[in-house]
Amino acid sequence: MQGGQIGAGADLDYVIMDKDAIIEPGVVLHGTPEMPIVVGKDAVVRAKREEVLN
Repeated sequence: MQGGQIGAGADLDYVIMDKDAIIEPGVVLHGTPEMPIVVGKDAVVRAKREEVLN
């Protein structure tokens, strides 16, 4: 995870991050021991943004 960043409030279980990957605040990633989630080199994982329509 050299140079990687994990934002505040991120919820990660069984995640493997390559170098310089960024997990933004509020992201939820849950893998399993049999199938971990792999975040590749230089990847940016963004939290889902919900829109409120009036």
